[in-house]
Amino acid sequence: MENKHTPGPWHDRVNEFGQQCIYNPDTWVATCKTPANARLIAAAPEMLEAIRAILFQVIQGKVLERDACITQARAAIAKAEGK
Repeated sequence: MENKHTPGPWHDRVNEFGQQCIYNPDTWVATCKTPANARLIAAAPEMLEAIRAILFQVIQGKVLERDACITQARAAIAKAEGK
């Protein structure tokens, strides 16, 4: 499947105009109205990858990477929550 979004990782920060923005290493991705929205959007690529990994494990009936999937999901949630 081809990605049609700007590749991650994404990071949120305040730009020179005081706006909460999302950037990847190369470019601006979006401007948000609140820091909470910016954190959630910035975490989207990691959340997508975590969901893909978990779904793969469930479909395959494997638990070999269970701990890695849990770690990945928890890291994405923590980023979205600003922790």
